[in-house]
Amino acid sequence: MDPSGIIAIVSLVVAVGGSVLATINHTRIRSICCGKKLEVSLDVDKTVPSPTELKIKTIGEKELKETLDSAMGR
Repeated sequence: MDPSGIIAIVSLVVAVGGSVLATINHTRIRSICCGKKLEVSLDVDKTVPSPTELKIKTIGEKELKETLDSAMGR
């Protein structure tokens, strides 16, 4: 199978899966069969990515000089 065929199959699966999920999201399904009750609900919530923090440590001129001197072996 060539790559375009694989891409077509994957896109079809994603499209059908998205359509099914959009149709049954936030839905409750109840069934009574042979005297047994079955209740299923499907709720998919949107997730929010956690914020990433960028921490930058700054050093003073004296600390920079000491770091460079120790790296140079002085």
